Amino acid sequence: MLWTSAGDEDSEREQYGPTISSALREHGTVLIPSKLWRQWGLRFDFPPADVLPATRRFHLHAAWSAAAPASGTLDRIEFIPEQGAKTRAEHARERVTAIASWLEGERDAPLLETLVPQHRVGAQIDQLNVNVTSGSEAELREWRPYGVIGTHLSPAFGDWVLDPAPLPDTPTP
Repeated sequence: MLWTSAGDEDSEREQYGPTISSALREHGTVLIPSKLWRQWGLRFDFPPADVLPATRRFHLHAAWSAAAPASGTLDRIEFIPEQGAKTRAEHARERVTAIASWLEGERDAPLLETLVPQHRVGAQIDQLNVNVTSGSEAELREWRPYGVIGTHLSPAFGDWVLDPAPLPDTPTP
């Protein structure tokens, strides 16, 4: 179960109730494993997960964007190549850009993959960090995390990734 903020506090409170809407305001996204949702459904009058609206790519994009509050675009970042080779940071930027393009490409497409804990699929979570200079101060900002699962990529949400990972990866430099 994945809920993302719609940006309208009143409609969120009406749709999700005060507990979920409060969590959405604080974190931007709420992820509840289906197994836990089923257990709660035994105690409370919750509908089965399969009758709720399907998660779509734009939901994932909102959750992934909320995971890293840094602003700006990767297009403006310049990297200095290491002896003419692609740097690790450039490779990470390509990965993040590929995932963003996939999420934005078919925004209304239903999610066919399943969110699973990274350890279940052997995913290695990585994150691009960028040192941004604003005026006279430098600050380290985080960009969106991703998982590398074998030869494929997935957006990462904490320790959760998509299974199967939807995108082919390019070899590490």
